[in-house]
Amino acid sequence: MRRFRRFIIAVGIMAALLMVFGQFSDPETPVESGSTLLFELSGAFVEVSEPSVVARLMGDSSRPFASLLSELRKAERDDRLAAVVFRIRDLQIGWGKAQELRSAIQAIDAAGRRTVAFVELAGLSGNLEYFVASAASEVHSSPANAGSLLGLAAEFFFFGGMWEKLGVGLEVEASGA
Repeated sequence: MRRFRRFIIAVGIMAALLMVFGQFSDPETPVESGSTLLFELSGAFVEVSEPSVVARLMGDSSRPFASLLSELRKAERDDRLAAVVFRIRDLQIGWGKAQELRSAIQAIDAAGRRTVAFVELAGLSGNLEYFVASAASEVHSSPANAGSLLGLAAEFFFFGGMWEKLGVGLEVEASGA
């Protein structure tokens, strides 16, 4: 039992040292005036500020959505940047996060930075990715894309008189003019 306890403590100390030295080993790269910043947008983003230490040790590679928005705001305010390029792949986010991401890209464009979106889709549906990319001043797509960028689409089901047969009705209330 003592050996196991010592082993767990040693592993914990090693993990803590790796995390500490991993944060300080990468020196800050200077950004020159007229630089271009590349954002890779793909996968899922979680609604937490930072994944827990246990989650990171278990290999959780999810990225916090709040930190992405923070980085986009920094790019909006950084006068050294001439352009911001977005490489957009399969996004596993909802339409609310897509709208926030799109608004952040529009804010960068409104701040005078050139915004370019490069869309790389593997699947046939790319409405969400195209919606996010359309905020940029330029949208490019690879000829090898499986998805088509024809525009946004919505699908609605027509149930005929099913709701009336089930006894479901519509109630409308209004106030004012």
